Amino acid sequence: MASNGLQLNASKTKCMLLHSSRRKIETGLDVHVDGVTVDQVRVFKYLGVLINDTLTWSDHVDMIYRKVSCRLNLLRRLSWFLPRSLLLTYLKSYILPHFDYCDVVWSGCTQDESRCLESLLNFGCKIVLHRRRDSSSTAALQELGLTTLTLRRKLHMAQCMFRSLSSQAPPYLSRLFSYVSCHHNTRSSFTSQLNLPLVRSSFGQKAFSFAGASLWCSLPTAIRATPNLSLNNYTELCKRFYSNA
Repeated sequence: MASNGLQLNASKTKCMLLHSSRRKIETGLDVHVDGVTVDQVRVFKYLGVLINDTLTWSDHVDMIYRKVSCRLNLLRRLSWFLPRSLLLTYLKSYILPHFDYCDVVWSGCTQDESRCLESLLNFGCKIVLHRRRDSSSTAALQELGLTTLTLRRKLHMAQCMFRSLSSQAPPYLSRLFSYVSCHHNTRSSFTSQLNLPLVRSSFGQKAFSFAGASLWCSLPTAIRATPNLSLNNYTELCKRFYSNA
């Protein structure tokens, strides 16, 4: 850092001991910088994303749940006197961004955590439509032209993959992926398939290098191998594919 003219502010520095959630750590870290003890933390917020010492997304999902719950309470009060169009605008402008922010990063959350967030979006849609909480969530989403959060995360990851493979993303993302080499020069040999990195556990499958490549390979060849495809056209094709899946 000193060679780059940077100086570490020890008072604002935190340290974290990463470990498995199945293993309880009794001892802590003893880190000093310039004679100042660096505080050890279990959770740290980095660019709006909560990262914990077990590399799970439970703390981040809990933060989203709390923020969205407060805004849903306000939406419920507004529903008493605002028309549906304004309520939908509020839902899209002040609630959906909390679900969408960095969702490619934390898309590896558990199914229980995903269902927990889905229930919040479903409740918000029913508030906008003035429907009972036990009414159909699928019908409410379709009427408002929205999709499930799981589908939104898939679409956002697909967009991120398109940017990474078309040199529209930072190089460190593009370097994570490589195409399967074909030795036969035939018309059907090029299918834009990506090499899947070797992982030893389901935890490794949550990494963007694996999850992104796996999602890309699951797309139809007609989408992956279409030349000169713009991001907007690619997004529309992915929407149709996921909607019909």
